Amino acid sequence: MDLATHADTSCIRLKVQVLSGRGYSFKSLDIVRVIDVLPRQTLADLSRCIERAFDREMDFHRWEFLFGAKRPYDRNALCFGGSDFGGSDDDDGDTPAGAGVSLEQIGLRPRMVFHYLYDFGDDWWHKISVAKLKAPVVEGGSYPRIVESFGQSPKQYYYGEEGESQFVGDDDEDDDDIWEDGESLDSQDAQDAQEPQDAQSGKDGKAGQKS
Repeated sequence: MDLATHADTSCIRLKVQVLSGRGYSFKSLDIVRVIDVLPRQTLADLSRCIERAFDREMDFHRWEFLFGAKRPYDRNALCFGGSDFGGSDDDDGDTPAGAGVSLEQIGLRPRMVFHYLYDFGDDWWHKISVAKLKAPVVEGGSYPRIVESFGQSPKQYYYGEEGESQFVGDDDEDDDDIWEDGESLDSQDAQDAQEPQDAQSGKDGKAGQKS
């Protein structure tokens, strides 16, 4: 994290929504984090903030930002990859290093949408929307920063034990049927759709509302 200085005249405000992970779709629940990031900060900085925002552990997983993707793993998209353990590139060397790429180098536009993938196994997919290109900055404040949260974070690891909730902070509740009507995604479904199909929530609809 960095401290904003007098030279940082504005920040970029991003809306990050969880789409799917661990074979489940969370799109219909509107689980969103609003994040402010300085233009000079890198995609690696943003990646770490997203994981913190969704209550995940930094477990040495790979990540990737995709710009212009039409579907998951779209190799025609502009992709920048990295990892929790400091690596920069995809194993096959096709993904440009993302650790040193700043947000201002990307050329973001208002209302632009791009995608973020974390953990090439559980496949946590996120949709990121540019809410503001010149949001107010707090001099001396730490960035990136989480400015708003909507909905409970899905657990990074879920073992399906009796009474176990899919969501962080719910373990003391009786959530046996939280995903009784849910729909898991097989790998082909995730490949064939740009954004996976919604799962039904057993928790009275949406987990959070956007303002």
